[in-house]
Amino acid sequence: MGDKLTKLQEEHMASFAPLSRVVVTGGTHGDELAGVYLVQKGLVKQPEFLHRETFTAQAIVANPEASRKSCRFVDTDLNRCFTFESLSSSTANSSSYEIRRAKELNHLLGPKGSNEAVDFICDLHTTTANMGTCIIVDSEKDYLSCQAAHYLKEVSTHPCRILLMKSGTPTFSMMSLAKHYLTLEIGPAPHGVIRADIYNTMKMLVGHLLDFIDQFNKGQEFPAFNMDCFQIERKFDYPRDEEGQLTACIHPKLQDSDFKPLFQGDPIFQSFVSEDSICYEAQDPICPIFINEASYYSKGIAFWGTKIQTFEIASIKVSI
Repeated sequence: MGDKLTKLQEEHMASFAPLSRVVVTGGTHGDELAGVYLVQKGLVKQPEFLHRETFTAQAIVANPEASRKSCRFVDTDLNRCFTFESLSSSTANSSSYEIRRAKELNHLLGPKGSNEAVDFICDLHTTTANMGTCIIVDSEKDYLSCQAAHYLKEVSTHPCRILLMKSGTPTFSMMSLAKHYLTLEIGPAPHGVIRADIYNTMKMLVGHLLDFIDQFNKGQEFPAFNMDCFQIERKFDYPRDEEGQLTACIHPKLQDSDFKPLFQGDPIFQSFVSEDSICYEAQDPICPIFINEASYYSKGIAFWGTKIQTFEIASIKVSI
């Protein structure tokens, strides 16, 4: 395995321009208060925290109106408003606050997919699910973002897992405005509540990420490695009746078991009426995540199913 990585490093050294425009965003969902207050108080009020020798990061509250009201969104989920189709639609025809805000952010940080877009976005989120500390990247082909996620996993004092979005999924999130990006997703935390431990973990990881970018800009090479991650495969909805109402809830044996393997015959739901168990039927085991996430009830998601995958991530260095 070591020889294989050495060969990968020699043959596939990826180089990138220095990262000068770095942005930390919180409050994409206005009721995820750790990110909101980290940006508003922990970063904007402490500008020295954002400063490194090779750059100074910018901190932005992505959805200020929802953050002011401490609600997830005003009209629609901002973190689903950054598709090329949505960003290119006519603002004049949109009554949605989040659609208009997405266009403002695209103008400020993009345009998405262009050479003028910011170099790196770190988007801050919390979840009601028992996800622990999770780092989300969009593609195993974005070597720089994968290297950043690996760096955070290695230096963190808390166990970190890397979550990879399903290949080929259109990018719709806030962070996709940048050339490179990742999301910090930490839980469990109730919506509208700040937990000091989660706030502290989030701030620590942001600091480490800025250190990584600074080291990269100064010429440090980051070697190839094998990235073990959880890759999203499919979503699971709750059992529902003809009117779309839930007929069961997450089974006690599944609750809080994010990232733990789920095997055929394991209970996943409990009926409201009979308290009978509804079991996982597929032969292939999965690792469920975002189990019983509060904001996913309206999206028809009880949990996501993932599988553990390993990807070869190339070495990276700054291009001179």
